[in-house]
Amino acid sequence: MKETIKLGIVLLLFTAIAGGVLAVSNNFTAPIIAERERQESLAAFYDMFKEADDFIDVDESLLEEIKANNQTIREAYEAKKGDETIGHAFKVVSTGFDGDITTVVGVNTDGTISGVKVVSHTETKGIGTRIEGEDFTSSFVGKATESELMPVASPSAENEVLLLSGATVSTKAVLVGVNGAREAFMNYFAN
Repeated sequence: MKETIKLGIVLLLFTAIAGGVLAVSNNFTAPIIAERERQESLAAFYDMFKEADDFIDVDESLLEEIKANNQTIREAYEAKKGDETIGHAFKVVSTGFDGDITTVVGVNTDGTISGVKVVSHTETKGIGTRIEGEDFTSSFVGKATESELMPVASPSAENEVLLLSGATVSTKAVLVGVNGAREAFMNYFAN
C-alpha cells in the first residue's frame, strides 16, 4: 500500500513538472506563432491587392461585433493605397472534411472579390488539397458579393464558383468561409 502511494506521488510530481514546462514553452512560442500566421495572411493579402501599400486592422470593437455575428471571421483589415481604402481583407476559418480550413479573402470596394487563398488545412492529399489550386481559387475572382456564392461543376452565373469533383466537402467548406467574408463585407463595409 505504501509503495502504491509513493509511486502515485512520484507520478504526480513528474506530471506537474512536465505540465509546467509545457506551459512555459507555450508562453514563449505562442506570440511567435501568431505573428508568423499574421505575416502569412498579410502576404496573401498583398497578392490579392497588388496596388495596396498597407493593411490596417479594423477597429477592435467592430471586429468583435463582426465575429459575434459571423462565426467564420477571425481577422479583418482595410486595404489601403495611400489614404484611400481600396478594399477589405478577411481571414476566415471553416470546417472541412479533415479539420479546419483557414482562408483569406479580399473584397474590392466595388463589392467584387479580388482573391481567395487557402492558407492552411489538413484535407486529404490529392483530393482535398485541390482547394489550393488556381482553377478553384480563380473561380471566385470578380464575383459580386451581393448574393450567396454557390458551387457548380461548370460555373457560368455571377454567383457560381467551381465545385471540385471528389472534394465536395472541402469545396463547400471554403465556400462557407468565403460567404462569411462576403456577408461581413456587405453588412459592415459596403457603400
